[in-house]
Amino acid sequence: MTVPNDHITTPPDRPGETALYRFYDNSDRLLYVGITDCPRTRWADHRRYAAATWWPLATRVTVDWFGAREEAAALELQVIRTSAPLYNSGGAPSPHRERVPGERLCPRVNMERFREATGGGFQVPGRPWRNMDVAVAETIAEDIESGRLLAGAPMPSATELVNRFGVSVNTARRAVRQLVAAGEIEPRGSGSGTRYFVTMKRTDLADKQQGDEPVIEGQMGSQPLNGNDARAILGIVWKWIADANDGLGVDVGDLQHELEQAGYGPLPEAQGD
Repeated sequence: MTVPNDHITTPPDRPGETALYRFYDNSDRLLYVGITDCPRTRWADHRRYAAATWWPLATRVTVDWFGAREEAAALELQVIRTSAPLYNSGGAPSPHRERVPGERLCPRVNMERFREATGGGFQVPGRPWRNMDVAVAETIAEDIESGRLLAGAPMPSATELVNRFGVSVNTARRAVRQLVAAGEIEPRGSGSGTRYFVTMKRTDLADKQQGDEPVIEGQMGSQPLNGNDARAILGIVWKWIADANDGLGVDVGDLQHELEQAGYGPLPEAQGD
């Protein structure tokens, strides 16, 4: 989902230069600080991934241009450390270093969401320090292990992960790549049509075959579906609906393909007597 904002005007690109931008709300609170070589693309990401947090609150933006990206990045970090933007997650004070002069802890609404969603954030009792993407990946793996995410079910979209964990879309994508590498989820499709699903492991398949109501693998068939199958199918359908509402250009053919890839093909033709 994207959210328009009539208060914000996108400046034209300046080839070879990097923009440092600051978004403010109507009380002049600093919401978010960032750098980009292409404001149009970067702010399109904000319209989508910050739609449920700070983007609708923004009423003005300032933009300063720099000839060197390194210079813009250094000032971005300084602004985050000293001006306490509400929704930046990166660049915040770390317990592993001394605070710089003038630095103060950021309120960071996103960081509070991150800590809550991951059960402790960077540091969980009894575990070593972990990066944001690792914390997100481990939390999703726990969802899979506990059954909150069922085998064969679609993964939450990038937008859903951003809104749940309060992280950037790049952090969410790194977490997804870690889960793929660990065999917890698997990609289906290619390019912009790639979707991710919880891996069907051998134990999951054995459970399906030994259930009280057997299911014919690869078909919805004449035999009844169990509860896990029904939830997996609903998850695929609702994911398709969400993508359609986000304007991602999906159609019924995409839905059919994802159902078939998950092992839920069309009903077999009725047999004559």
